[in-house]
Amino acid sequence: MTEGTGRSSDDGSPPLTPPDRSRTAAWHALPADNVAGQLGSPEEGLSDAEVARRRDIFGGENALPPKRRPPTVIEVFLRQFMSPLIYVLLAAGGIIAILFSDLTDAIFIFIVVLTNAVVGTSRR
Repeated sequence: MTEGTGRSSDDGSPPLTPPDRSRTAAWHALPADNVAGQLGSPEEGLSDAEVARRRDIFGGENALPPKRRPPTVIEVFLRQFMSPLIYVLLAAGGIIAILFSDLTDAIFIFIVVLTNAVVGTSRR
């Protein structure tokens, strides 16, 4: 069995394991022969059997995560309220309205928060 993959290697090729991304250098910064050696790739390229074997282990070109859909306008608008400063302003508006019975300041704070959300949504 090939270590780390659960696959057996019948042709005697070295075991393949996914690279540890925390300790690997950027592939483009390494000399080509070093990269080929690390990947166990001969100069003449991989045989069809080796390509199929590696696809079984690592996945094909569809191994990338699917693209996410862009957020809707409502989602962008609601994200505008996910800020500690907004929470402080909303709490201040509520405290002012409850403790001081002064709706003018509380309404003004809520209008400013809503205006900020509308402007932030329109900019995205």
